[in-house]
Amino acid sequence: MVAIFFKNNVLSRISSRFLRVGILSTLVVALVGCTSLAERRIETARLAHVAGAESMYGSFLRSDCRSEYCVSYIELAGLEFENGEPLSSFRMARTINGELSEILYEFQPLADDAPVMVMFPGHGMTKELLAFHGFMFRSLGIEVLVVAGPTEQRPFSMGANGARQMAAVLAEDYADRTLLGFGFSMGAVGVSLLNESLADNGQTLAGAILLAPMVDFNESAEAAFQLIRRDSLAARLLPQRSASQAINRISDRQQGVLQSYQVARPRLPTDSLIIAGDKDTVVNSAQIIAHFGELHDVQVLEDYNHVRLIAGEPEVNALMQEWLENRFVLTVTSALSVTSEEETNE
Repeated sequence: MVAIFFKNNVLSRISSRFLRVGILSTLVVALVGCTSLAERRIETARLAHVAGAESMYGSFLRSDCRSEYCVSYIELAGLEFENGEPLSSFRMARTINGELSEILYEFQPLADDAPVMVMFPGHGMTKELLAFHGFMFRSLGIEVLVVAGPTEQRPFSMGANGARQMAAVLAEDYADRTLLGFGFSMGAVGVSLLNESLADNGQTLAGAILLAPMVDFNESAEAAFQLIRRDSLAARLLPQRSASQAINRISDRQQGVLQSYQVARPRLPTDSLIIAGDKDTVVNSAQIIAHFGELHDVQVLEDYNHVRLIAGEPEVNALMQEWLENRFVLTVTSALSVTSEEETNE
């Protein structure tokens, strides 16, 4: 069980089953139905609603429509609510196998030249859900911009349209800042294409962090389908052929984006951190090493599957924090407290 605490009040509870079924089955449970309907559901699937997220982030939501596409994003910067009350801290508690751990993030005002982290969710994830993880970066003195997920954007483009639009936002509003990228799974497309688009404006990412970055869309989608099919009767009712047809049709429509990703991916900053899991069957760690290992630092964590990498594990957070502190000037040191105790009540 994961519990999110906001100003000492419970904001929402996200169980490990919710994360597992949500992140993976947004792709595969959506496949139930005819192939064309399955395609539409894949392109619009989202995780189940997280109670309280919209009301919490309402003051931090932004939208930009200065070019062909509109992009919405969450800005974690000044952290003031509409009534002017500041958000000074954020506490996240997790219960795994009966053990309770809590992390407290405390926030100080940002420096004028604070680095900017642009975060891209994976397939089915919303910006509100990924923003929970953005609080760690904000506690380090980094301004955080969390872009709408691939299935939140219209039309569906695997996040490409949002990435290109964010490049325009960064060129106009963050021209003199150090820029960083973060992406989970399909979010790697957004980070890579953002970096390419920034180059057109004379900017570039100074570094990037990718968790389980997507290498091959078709292979990852097929692997996710097989994973959920083992546990879901609804998924087993859909013939393998129909699922493959839906995935292939989407892949065909997105060939331009996928080709751009293939070109842009090797051009990510050399000093980037890639984190993979040795138990990840959606994006195999061997594939990640083969495609990223020659140019980038790839860390493979033991006993991590696809979902666990984005579940806010202290081990992952510490790895990312150390990498950032060793490479960039962070004006605020993260004040995080981690406590563990046996949970007495389920």
